[in-house]
Amino acid sequence: HLYKKLTYLSGRQHYYCMNYYIDEEALQLKERNIYTAIELKTLLPLNGQAVMQGLFESNEWANAWFPQCQYRQSSEPNPSAGLIKRAMELIFSNRLANSLDNYLQKITSDRWKKKAAKGKQNISGRVMELITDKHFTYSNSGSFREKVLGMYQKKLQELGVQ
Repeated sequence: HLYKKLTYLSGRQHYYCMNYYIDEEALQLKERNIYTAIELKTLLPLNGQAVMQGLFESNEWANAWFPQCQYRQSSEPNPSAGLIKRAMELIFSNRLANSLDNYLQKITSDRWKKKAAKGKQNISGRVMELITDKHFTYSNSGSFREKVLGMYQKKLQELGVQ
């Protein structure tokens, strides 16, 4: 999230889509529908191949929607954990840091609920909404997900498929 915030300094905030954050504690996605399957199957991993492999293995249900789309490993080798990464993990792997994380997550969740309730819009004119939990956060600007799933259901009904 800090990286996304730093993109504002360079004026490139609209070049990066940060619509789905998932931590390693909860790789299995809760929503199992065609929309989420598309998001999962179109990921282009740049780093963290072991975690990405775990993500795809934890969500094999998406293969029922798109069996032809298989996980593509990057040809780039995984970088080893650097000193800064190991130090940050050590600093933030304790009860105090977890409490701080919970507090910041609550602030973020409350803030985004207020934005959605007020009907605040993003640059595309869609109402901003962020769905948050301890282990995941994802964007649902203007309830786009629901619109797409609704159109999909309508099309299935028109075709007589359930």
